[in-house]
Amino acid sequence: MAENGAVDQSVFVRWVQVPIVRGTPVDHSLAGLGSYGMNSCKKGKRGERAWRDELRAHGYEARRGQQFCGSPNSPDVICADLPGLHFEVKAVERLNIHEAMAQAIEDAGEKRPVVAHKRDRGDWLVTMKADDWFKLLAKTQPGRAGAPR
Repeated sequence: MAENGAVDQSVFVRWVQVPIVRGTPVDHSLAGLGSYGMNSCKKGKRGERAWRDELRAHGYEARRGQQFCGSPNSPDVICADLPGLHFEVKAVERLNIHEAMAQAIEDAGEKRPVVAHKRDRGDWLVTMKADDWFKLLAKTQPGRAGAPR
């Protein structure tokens, strides 16, 4: 609305009427379109397929999660050979790793949250909580697995 309370014009987006005030940027998320563009969604899917392919290249059976479950809590990639891990995949140039990890933790349930991330033309990196990493490490080196300090 304008300062005097009058609406300058209206736009219909996906059957939702959204008032527009002159000089105010349009926030399409108000109309249920989300805050990400189509290219961002496509890039996310490409990243998920690339991580799936990376797992497969190392001998693990993996598939994208959303296409089968459609649940917001579904992992980006499901790996039956690593059932205790919840993969959150990010293929972005500038990643806020703490936000990505918070999302993975929230969605992981009883599984260990893992963020697999990479930049364009970069190598894959894997981020997890240190406690989870030490637990995995202890399983590979049973003789060195001591009590936590």
